[in-house]
Amino acid sequence: MKTLNILAAAALAASVLATSASAQEPMMMMKDNQAMMTMPNGEMSSMMMMDDSMMTMALENATPVEDGTIFFMNDGRLYMGKDMKMENGEMMSEGMMSQ
Repeated sequence: MKTLNILAAAALAASVLATSASAQEPMMMMKDNQAMMTMPNGEMSSMMMMDDSMMTMALENATPVEDGTIFFMNDGRLYMGKDMKMENGEMMSEGMMSQ
């Protein structure tokens, strides 16, 4: 189950949120049935497609990511954390979207 949670986290992290200049709405870069995972050595694998049977099996042990979860890379490692208020009173997600 831990591997599938990592797979789900990595897949979502791979789907980088971009902001449209005109609409300012987030856009997912990852498509349905695509996956990305961290390998046992910590390296990120390339994005791959999952067929319906593999997706069904993966979803049996997967957990949806909670609202307000932020994924980020640092020094080649994938992290996830909760959105939080920064010292300036602004939510971290708001600060990220304004850059």
